[in-house]
Amino acid sequence: MDNEDIKAIANCHPNPLTAPVQNLNLRPELPLPTSYVPWKSDDLLALFDANNIFLLIKPTQTSSIEIAFQTGQWVFAPHTEKKILYFIAFHKTVYLLFTANNSQAFQGVAKFLHLYIRFNAKPQGKIAWIYKNEIPYTQLMHIRNPFNSNKLIFEGNDGQVVQEESANELFRILSQQRNVIYNSIYS
Repeated sequence: MDNEDIKAIANCHPNPLTAPVQNLNLRPELPLPTSYVPWKSDDLLALFDANNIFLLIKPTQTSSIEIAFQTGQWVFAPHTEKKILYFIAFHKTVYLLFTANNSQAFQGVAKFLHLYIRFNAKPQGKIAWIYKNEIPYTQLMHIRNPFNSNKLIFEGNDGQVVQEESANELFRILSQQRNVIYNSIYS
């Protein structure tokens, strides 16, 4: 975010340090700067008709995901945070597909709720877990992501947009697992 965005956020909520992103007015009279969509291409324009957006979240360690299981919070990489802010400005619901690098498995799925901005700290996203269960990549070898050159669903970088049909297939497989922790907020 640049200084203009910070000023716009600060002017929209009585306490800008704890304002949920859904209540922020990100200068709707102005188009969002192209720096918010460096990944935008003609292939992804169809995303904006969808109500749900799915993003890969790829931390370096599974321990980071375990902490997020307990706290319900996540600190996003700056480029992923910009994507989330862009999508919620258009009233999209953002779902996060967690898979730690080199883990050979998905660890869970969460719904993005809002962003907390605190003084002298990185913004933290409040998330609600839908699925908490490790599922090996070997069970997902048939799921491709057309928004990533039709690569396997887990082969994207942090912040990679995943097609809704591909995400729904992941959800279907997760829901069939034993001992899965499921929260019904996904609808």
